[in-house]
Amino acid sequence: MCWVSFFFDQIAPCMNNLMVAGRFAEARQTKAALDAVIEYVLAFRSAMAPVKLRLLYSPGIASHYLLIQRL
Repeated sequence: MCWVSFFFDQIAPCMNNLMVAGRFAEARQTKAALDAVIEYVLAFRSAMAPVKLRLLYSPGIASHYLLIQRL
């Protein structure tokens, strides 16, 4: 299992959607660089947290980055 799939399935299922995980998947498939900032609401167990997410991916590098800034 790819660690990216593991992350979105097991650690951050609230981000396993087209807006976040889908963008990483599309960037990997098209071998295109990804550098996007989106406003998002994380769904914790008892509260919602508005955040900004920065999605970073480069096809030449094996790492994917997901930076979270709480608003």
